[in-house]
Amino acid sequence: MAILTVENLNFRYEEHHVLQDVSFWIKRGEFVTLFGPTGSGKSTLLKMLKREMRPNGKLSGTVYFNGEKFDELPASTTATAIGYMMQNPDEQMVMEKVWQELAFGLENMGVSTEDMQRKIAEVASFFGIQNWLHDSMSDLSGGQKQLVNLAAVLAMEPDILLLDEPTSQLDPIAASEFLSLLEKINRELGMTMLIVEHRLEELLPVCDRVLYMENGSLLYDTTPKSIGNSLLEHPMLDALTTAMRVYYKLGFRDETPITVRDGIDFIRHYQPAVLPTEPMKKKHPPLITVKNLYFRYNRKSDDLLADMTFTVHRGEIFTIVGGNGVGKSSLLKVLAGLHKPYAGKVWFDDVAPGKWKGNIVLLPQNPQALFMYSTVKEELIHAVPVQKLPKEQRESIVSSMMKQLHIEHLSERNPFDLSGGEQQKTALAKLLLHKPDILLLDEPTKGMDVMSKQEVTQLIRTLQKQHITTIIVTHDIEFAAEVSTRVGMLFDQSLIGINHPKTFFTSNRFYTTAASKIARGLFPYAITAEDIVTAVNLNNRRN
Repeated sequence: MAILTVENLNFRYEEHHVLQDVSFWIKRGEFVTLFGPTGSGKSTLLKMLKREMRPNGKLSGTVYFNGEKFDELPASTTATAIGYMMQNPDEQMVMEKVWQELAFGLENMGVSTEDMQRKIAEVASFFGIQNWLHDSMSDLSGGQKQLVNLAAVLAMEPDILLLDEPTSQLDPIAASEFLSLLEKINRELGMTMLIVEHRLEELLPVCDRVLYMENGSLLYDTTPKSIGNSLLEHPMLDALTTAMRVYYKLGFRDETPITVRDGIDFIRHYQPAVLPTEPMKKKHPPLITVKNLYFRYNRKSDDLLADMTFTVHRGEIFTIVGGNGVGKSSLLKVLAGLHKPYAGKVWFDDVAPGKWKGNIVLLPQNPQALFMYSTVKEELIHAVPVQKLPKEQRESIVSSMMKQLHIEHLSERNPFDLSGGEQQKTALAKLLLHKPDILLLDEPTKGMDVMSKQEVTQLIRTLQKQHITTIIVTHDIEFAAEVSTRVGMLFDQSLIGINHPKTFFTSNRFYTTAASKIARGLFPYAITAEDIVTAVNLNNRRN
C-alpha cells in the first residue's frame, strides 16, 4: 500500500508556475531519491508534502497520506507523522542544548516525562550522541548538528522522512557517513524516505527508486540502474555516479555499474595507461602572501588558525578543502579583512591590505546576506559600481552578466524566493559586477545542479584569463578537482599538502574523488570521469 500518493499537483507563485501536474506514489518502507536541475521545483514539491512548510501561492491537486486526503488530516497528525529536514542545520535548531533539541518535539506532542526520557535515551544511543547531550548546539560541527536534527525528528517516530539536500553543508566524509546512516535507518527500521539531493554518488547505490524533475514536471520515475538510459542525451547525465558516467561515455548501455566497486570491476579489463600530470606553468609573482598567521575569536578561545603560511599567485584558482568547523570560512574572512589576525601578516602585492589599491569581494555561505531588493534585476542594477552611468548602459551591463550566468529568466523574481542554486548564481553575478581583482568564494556550488557547476567552472576559468585570482572554500571534491590550479587541506589550524589537483587527490586515499578511487593503480593521475574515459581511449589508440 502507498504511504504517500500525489495526484496532479500544481503550484504557482503569482504567474510563475513551479509545479505542473506532478503525480507519483511511494510505498511504505521505500527509499526514494528526487533530483533534477536547479530551480526545477524539487524543494517546493517537498514543502507541499509538509503542510507546515507550504509557501504562499496557488495550489491544486490532491495528496493522500495513508489513503486519506492530506488536507483533511488533523494538524497534530501531519506535524508528527511526516518528518522534515532542511538544507541548513542551523535553520532547524531551536534550543540551546542537545538534550533540549531532542526533547523539543516530544514536549510539543505532550509526551510524558518518563516516556520522553526513554525515547531520548533510545535515539541518542542509536545515533551514538549520548556523550553530547549537555553540549551546546552552537558548539557542534555541521555534521554533528545534522545528526542531532535527524535524531530529534526520528524521536517523534514519524511514518515518513522528507529530506531537502541534508548534506549540502557537510564535508565529503561527514556527508558520506550521514547518507550511510540514512541507509541504515531505512534498512533496519523500515523508515520510508524521500530525499532531494544533488550528491548522488552515495545515494543511487542504496535507494530503491529515482524521481527526476525538470521545469516543474516529473519526467522519470524509474530505478537507479535505468535512469542513465533516460538521460543519455541530456547534460544531467553528468550528475550520475562516476562509474555510470564512465560506462555510458564509453558507449555501453546494459548492466550499468553504479558503485565505486562496480566501476573498478568494469575498468580492470583495460590495459594500464599513465595520464600526464599537471603541466608546469610559469607562475606570476605572489599576489597574496600569508605568513605566520594566528587567529582566534576572542582571548579565551583556542586558536582556530595557527602559524599559517602560504602564497597565492595572481590568476590562480586556489581551493581549500577540509572538514566542517576547521576554520575555512574564517580564513576567507581574514583575507577579506572582515576578521583581524592577532599575529602574523597578510600582504597583497607585497603591501599591507590598507595600502593595496585592488578590489576584493567575498561570496558568503549564505548568499541571502547579499540581497537587499525585491527583484534579481534590481539587485544587479544597484551592484553596478558607477551608478551615474545612463540607465540604458547599466541595464546593458546587467543583461550581459545575467546571460553569462544563464539567469535571465530570473530577472523579475524575488531573490529570496529562488532555489539555493539560483541564489548562489545571483549573488555571484552581483559580486562580479564589482570587477574584483580577488574573488573569495565560500561554498559556491552549494545547491547547484551539475550544469550550473559546469557554468561556474567555465566562468572562473574565463576570469583566470583576465588575471583575476579566485580562492575557493568547498566541500565539493569533484568541483575542486575540475576547476583548481592548486588545492590545500585545512587541518589542525594550518594549510597542508598544497599541490596540483592531480597530485593532491591521487595522494589521498579517503579525501579524494570517486574517479581517483576507481582508477587507482590502473590509470595514475585520473581524478575525474573524463580522465578515465581519456585513459581508456588512449589505451585503444595504442592497441
